[in-house]
Amino acid sequence: MAGPVTHRSREMALVLCFLFGALGGHWFYLGRLTWGLSYLAVTVLWFPVGMALTMMARLLLGEAASGAVGGLTFVVPALLLAVVLYDLVCLLCMNPADFDQRYN
Repeated sequence: MAGPVTHRSREMALVLCFLFGALGGHWFYLGRLTWGLSYLAVTVLWFPVGMALTMMARLLLGEAASGAVGGLTFVVPALLLAVVLYDLVCLLCMNPADFDQRYN
């Protein structure tokens, strides 16, 4: 007996990418666990790492010099946002037949 047939819709993947893209929601839905976990790890782990870098910069460099280091903490979230937007555009532009071949 065969397992359950799963049909993934492109529209649902688009909604998940738009709402939960930084958490990898669309990748989990599309069955790409590794990609989903990597997006989730970057999102969840970067906040404490960025805060720690900012606090260390303030302690070591003082208030005036910590602005530049504190600004670096926004680089990773900005890159993640760019990657999520790229995923969204790729899903939007993907031919439905290509989507079905790749994810169904």
